[in-house]
Amino acid sequence: MNFEELASRYSYNVSWSPEDEVYIGRVVEWQSLAAHADSPEQALAEILNVVAIAIEDCEEDGDEYPMPINQRGFSGRFNVRLPQHLHRDLVLFAERNNVSLNQAVTELLSGAVAKHL
Repeated sequence: MNFEELASRYSYNVSWSPEDEVYIGRVVEWQSLAAHADSPEQALAEILNVVAIAIEDCEEDGDEYPMPINQRGFSGRFNVRLPQHLHRDLVLFAERNNVSLNQAVTELLSGAVAKHL
């Protein structure tokens, strides 16, 4: 697989920067990389190119680079430490809605994450 093809597997976003008056392209998995351009399409093309070059540099230097999110394995489990009052509130929410704590947290997180993507 060539560097451009690998670069295309990452997650990207493009947004307008009022301070710089340009569009900024970023790669989610590699926050230190960015590119700017006059249009969203150009910013995306630029950041794809930057990522391909960064991957090539890492390969040449024997350095590791982040794996694209969609190629990572996810178990569906993770541990979270919360304040005791939040744990209590989540249990109350689950009881009031007649669902398990796991289902309550999953539903609440799904709604919150959807608002931020």
